[in-house]
Amino acid sequence: MSISDNKLEANRRNAQKSTGPRTPEGKAKVAQNNWKHGLSGTFRVLPGENQQTYDDLLDEFVRVQKPADGLELQLVRKMAESNWISARAVRLQEGCIVNTSTPELAAQKLASAAVTDQLERFLRYQTAADRAYARAAAELAKCRKERLAAERGFESQKRAEAEEQRREKRQNQRDESHFLTIAIAQLRKTRLEQQLDLFPHGPKTSRKLKMNEAAPQMLEIASA
Repeated sequence: MSISDNKLEANRRNAQKSTGPRTPEGKAKVAQNNWKHGLSGTFRVLPGENQQTYDDLLDEFVRVQKPADGLELQLVRKMAESNWISARAVRLQEGCIVNTSTPELAAQKLASAAVTDQLERFLRYQTAADRAYARAAAELAKCRKERLAAERGFESQKRAEAEEQRREKRQNQRDESHFLTIAIAQLRKTRLEQQLDLFPHGPKTSRKLKMNEAAPQMLEIASA
């Protein structure tokens, strides 16, 4: 159904009359509408919260994260703000649980509580703040990685490659030494067997005894 011209004109006149609050008190009250819970919009420390506590929190984030430039500092600040908002949402959630116990229930050592409709809303705000913290932390790690890579530059990369080559060379030397030890042990074993074969008419038990006596020596050589 379309709106008639007369109705449309009447709506326009009414809209011009509705200019919002005019007194300073009314304008201040409207300005505070977005700050009732402080979980959305521009961040600020609300009345009832401690500004010094937040400042100390931000200083601790800066001290631990050590931002190197303005971009990293901005991300660190975002992490601190998201942490503060998440804690604020948790406090508001606690106020959504109302004690509905009665004297009769108390006499039976029973408790009763109800949950207000705002709980789910505050849970969503907490989740959003936690995700914002995670995004800022991930972006900070990315910026830091790129910065460090640029600072290291080509020379640092060459030093890392040289160190990797030296590490591979040492490993190859250890492998060659190990194989050489095994070869020497095998050669000594073969020589002992050849020496025992020089006495074909001797007792078999004597030959086995000599081999058993030589076995620990070969094992010791192989494990060296």
